[in-house]
Amino acid sequence: MKEQTKVMRLDTKEQGLIELLRKEGVEPLTRLLEMALNNPDTYNDERMKNEEYVKTLRNGKWIRSILENETFSLESLDSCDYLLSVQIEEIKKAIQENKNIVITGTTGVGKTVLLNALFKYQLERFPERKSVVIENYPEISPNIDFENKKILIRDDGDFSMRSLRFLQDSNEPSRLIVGELMADEDFLAVTSGLHGGSSILATSARNFGLRMLNRLRAMPNTEKQIEMLYEVNFLIIDISIGLDGQRIVEIKKECIKHE
Repeated sequence: MKEQTKVMRLDTKEQGLIELLRKEGVEPLTRLLEMALNNPDTYNDERMKNEEYVKTLRNGKWIRSILENETFSLESLDSCDYLLSVQIEEIKKAIQENKNIVITGTTGVGKTVLLNALFKYQLERFPERKSVVIENYPEISPNIDFENKKILIRDDGDFSMRSLRFLQDSNEPSRLIVGELMADEDFLAVTSGLHGGSSILATSARNFGLRMLNRLRAMPNTEKQIEMLYEVNFLIIDISIGLDGQRIVEIKKECIKHE
């Protein structure tokens, strides 16, 4: 089994906080964090003039969890205020029903963190399901048992006929996982996976449906793929950062329709 690692995309404030935690230890900054969380007047404290740093500290519970957990679970995302309990239950139900899930947002908001947590939950609760993982960068596969015969990893970004046959060679539900929808091949892989009867779990920039259509329309001979996408339902989990530095997670259902 490959050694497990953590791959995170963090903004500069979050990176700075983690460096401080590693340099000075957890206890000094934990006390400062608790002061910021419990005392609104901390903003007026002479030692806390940098408001942006305070914002990062106020989100610090999930950052502490990064240092304590090899791999995120949905439960740890709940305990560190990354997701609400009701949102986690909605996501769990979508995984149980093998729904299409796309996590959207800008770089650094934590899309890959959530994708890994969702995949981990699927592996634990539904080990009989087959999955093909497409990734151009090792952000998912380091957390996977390479001896698991139910998982096929394509680190070359290619979704071939072998991948499709692998997913279809079972009576159980199957899933295609795309680390991030970027290249044309990623978007074509999504249509192939859906056409083959598998569900999708992926991360993407915002406006997933429009991006999907625009990328396919820019490619030659994709009329059938575009037509197949219409009326397909997706659960969109959109992540953003508010003006106060807090993560905002919105879950909605989206259906790609004829324009």
